[in-house]
Amino acid sequence: RLLCASMIKVVVIGLGRLGLPLASVLSRNPDLEVVGVDIREALIENLSKGIVTLQEPDVDISRVHGFTTQFDEALHDAKAAFIVVNTPLEERVGVINGLSHVDVVRACQDAAQALPVGAIIVLASTVDAQPLVLLRHDAKIPDDIQLIYQPQFIALGNVVQDLPEPDFDLYGVDMKRSADI
Repeated sequence: RLLCASMIKVVVIGLGRLGLPLASVLSRNPDLEVVGVDIREALIENLSKGIVTLQEPDVDISRVHGFTTQFDEALHDAKAAFIVVNTPLEERVGVINGLSHVDVVRACQDAAQALPVGAIIVLASTVDAQPLVLLRHDAKIPDDIQLIYQPQFIALGNVVQDLPEPDFDLYGVDMKRSADI
């Protein structure tokens, strides 16, 4: 398929229970070139063949422009990266402290290194209230990359249906220019 010069490339990082449906929904927009990235090679191999094993109704990957494990390849000319990675509960000495930021920080760091100046990182993974300023510092995100927090509060089993019109939207930004978006 030939791409229009006006298409905007966006990358979804993390193709699990929320990320793959998000890529599916975003790919409905004819102005977006959506690429999916995940570290799981077997998953990428299956998705590249059109095989979806996720048990989520209405996931359609036919309009997603590609799937890869290569962050740099996918992100170098993207305008935005949606981070939708695992945030498991973290347990220390038998006490649950909260949601782990390890994968979020790693994904944000990888995205920030590969994205062009002026791009946007949208953190869609649900994390606890770590301020975006700390995330920017921990992930070494430069000031020329915008950072937006937009967690998805969606019931599994209805993700594709509920993403376009959620019950409510929550956004967090760490810079005024990001708020303007």
